[in-house]
Amino acid sequence: MKRIWIILLLIGLMIPIIFAENEQTPEPTNTKMIVNLDRMVTLEEKAVQIVELEKEQGKVIATLVDENGLIELFTDNGNYLILNTKGQILSEAQTGIKSKGQKVMLSKNGSVYICDGEKTVVLFKDGSQRFVYETPLNYFAQSHDGTTFLLSEGGHLKVTDINGEVLWESNLGDYFSTGLCVGINKAVIALSDNGNLYLLNSTGETILKKQTQTKPSTTPIVDMNGDIYFGSKDSKLIKLSSEGEKLWEIQTTGTAIDQPVFDFSGNILFPTTGGIVYSVKKATGEENWKFYTDGGIPNSLSLSQTKNLYFTTNKNNAYALSTKGILQWKSKAGIKLTQPVLFTGKDSLIIPAQNAVYILQENTGGIAKSAWACLNGNQQRRQSLYTQTLHRLSTVPYGPTPLNGETKTGRTVTFKWKLDMETKVDFYLGTQFPLTRCGINIKDNTVTIPGLLANTVYYWRVEPKTDIPNQAIPNWTFRTGE
Repeated sequence: MKRIWIILLLIGLMIPIIFAENEQTPEPTNTKMIVNLDRMVTLEEKAVQIVELEKEQGKVIATLVDENGLIELFTDNGNYLILNTKGQILSEAQTGIKSKGQKVMLSKNGSVYICDGEKTVVLFKDGSQRFVYETPLNYFAQSHDGTTFLLSEGGHLKVTDINGEVLWESNLGDYFSTGLCVGINKAVIALSDNGNLYLLNSTGETILKKQTQTKPSTTPIVDMNGDIYFGSKDSKLIKLSSEGEKLWEIQTTGTAIDQPVFDFSGNILFPTTGGIVYSVKKATGEENWKFYTDGGIPNSLSLSQTKNLYFTTNKNNAYALSTKGILQWKSKAGIKLTQPVLFTGKDSLIIPAQNAVYILQENTGGIAKSAWACLNGNQQRRQSLYTQTLHRLSTVPYGPTPLNGETKTGRTVTFKWKLDMETKVDFYLGTQFPLTRCGINIKDNTVTIPGLLANTVYYWRVEPKTDIPNQAIPNWTFRTGE
């Protein structure tokens, strides 16, 4: 009997082994799982500096970073503070403006736009008023030359130059809970609450109004082909053509409530209130990967030059995630995290909280200067705009010297150009196409060519070394003198 029990015991031990050997190996998944909580370092431990506000200073409702890396805070009781990256308060002013939300923008000329629900005020750096628009303009954007676009919830669109001089106005006669974006040639793109897509040209003429049958949940973002991407209230991400035709849509877990982000490789990244970060192909909407977090993601993703995504969740955790969906770190804060992550240079970042600011040291490379801007992060992707921001070809050269069509007197010509993305370029020059490559891996945005032919038309261009596809690189021309 004892021997029988031993045999039965051995058979019982072998059965799960047999089943395990016959069990099908699961298919590999592209879903990234949540990180184990006990591996985390708190944000208080990770930060090199924590700036805590006094109770009377109010709660932080908006955080900006200016061109010099200074941190600008607005609180719910009207205080406007400027800090350096060491957390020292350089100035503090009481503006008297109690904004009800994150309706703040930092202009290219240093002015601050803020809406309090009744009017829109433009401030100097010292907090004094520069001028006032009596209309509550809730959504802001700014083009490369400083042209400023302001949209009210009631559909009033005001366009000014960088100094606030009104260029044109339009009444769209619709209601908007999401903002506007600026596309190619300063075209204005906006989606109303009832699903109307508006496209206006740079002079204010409405060139498209089309019903999309979709209620938007995010401000739209546009790519270099003019295609439009946005989240919807029925938890979808949608791509439209520049004519408003639907190209694709995908269902998401949770709703995207902030603009998507374009990465460096032809993908679009976006978070949802369901706590998932998605990466999908821009061309088809096919999913590359998705990453599950511990809670909803109420703000936008911020993309760095080191190709990391930074964001916070409503569980007060901050994440750093690669554009391949690999977790770099996760850190929990002891207080409520209320806004997107900001960059203050190449080796530091800011994580705003309700009544404090965390300053971290990390090699981010600075703000990612990819092809188009997004909300909060990368507003040159230009960080300093806090609400819906500039959309432009920042990896395409601009500002040429010689000017396009200019006549130069000498036969030795110094070529200069501007380029927002920090990358090397190849230089091309010639009197006919195809042009000859005369310089390789130039990084100083200038090159001098001697010995050109007299009284001759030349063509030239610079091609950035970037992995962003389908760039519309301009060819410029000039004529040499006698």
